[in-house]
Amino acid sequence: MLQKAKGFSLIELMVSLLIGMITVVVITQVMAVSEGQKGTTTTGSDAQINGNLALFTIEREAKNAGWGIVGTLRALGCEIRAKYGSTTMTITLAPVTITNGVSGAPDTIRFIASTKSGGALPTRISVDHPATASNFFVDSDVGINQNDLMIAVPATPTASNWCTLVQITNDPTVGGTGQGGGQGQNQIIHNSGQSPWNQPGGQNIFPPGGYVAGDYLLNLGAMIDHTYSIANVGSTTPPRALQLASFNTSNNILTTSELYPHIVDLQAQYGKDDGSNGGTADDGIVDGWDTVTPNNNAGWRRVLAIRVAVLSRSINPEKQAVTFNTPVWASGPFNMSWDTGWDHYRYKVYETTAPIRNLIWRQ
Repeated sequence: MLQKAKGFSLIELMVSLLIGMITVVVITQVMAVSEGQKGTTTTGSDAQINGNLALFTIEREAKNAGWGIVGTLRALGCEIRAKYGSTTMTITLAPVTITNGVSGAPDTIRFIASTKSGGALPTRISVDHPATASNFFVDSDVGINQNDLMIAVPATPTASNWCTLVQITNDPTVGGTGQGGGQGQNQIIHNSGQSPWNQPGGQNIFPPGGYVAGDYLLNLGAMIDHTYSIANVGSTTPPRALQLASFNTSNNILTTSELYPHIVDLQAQYGKDDGSNGGTADDGIVDGWDTVTPNNNAGWRRVLAIRVAVLSRSINPEKQAVTFNTPVWASGPFNMSWDTGWDHYRYKVYETTAPIRNLIWRQ
């Protein structure tokens, strides 16, 4: 008697294998879609976080800009001449300076402020200060410390009567008042041999006539000089990022660091009280927005705010185009020509209006 065969037939095995393959394909597709959605959500969240932090950082700088340097509006726009060792430099005395990117390229924003934590009020010069002198006689030395950077400002700055940056080399608090050689004024010294910021005989950083009684000094402390820009402009590898360039006045070194990745554009405009939009000039209300940097005192006095926009994007590109319209901000569309595959990324736009409150309050 023949024994009945046991097990699976070839047909049953093939059917089982087919069902298994179909199951694997379905699971793979489900996993791929799930991971894609997860990646989109994650990268979108990263773009949101980076964009928010970038905008917050710039807005905070804008609100602090000008502290200690706009106590009198006559100084705005003055050309500051300085020399550290053999390095000559010029700085515009303004809370914020926007460098407009060419043909829609990312802009650059520079902020300047004093680091003094107390009242940063102007100090009046009480005795004429020749260009070759190394000491200022002032009405008061309150708040002035050794190693403070100070800007000498003429009462009426002109092209031939500019501002000068020096560093204080004595401690005005030692010995009390009457350090003016019997003249009864407080004295602060900027000896050339004790600081690389101080040049023997002035060396062209002082105006030919020096400074006279009635001119004044602005105390910068160590000075805040921060510039924000977009790193790796013109390249997608590595990706763009918000970049901070910080100038260290103690050693004349500019340190650059990338703050937030995947910030691909930065745009900014001045808010001006110039009557350009039908309003009245100099009434304390922003009338219009543009990227034209003022070139005189009257122009700088009308800059009351800045409008800033940052564009962040997802980390990884999508296989298919997912962004069909160019991202826009208050002034118009961003320039996306730098990346031919820009439409395979997702974007978030963050913008704000930040008042230059120290200029408005004249602090």
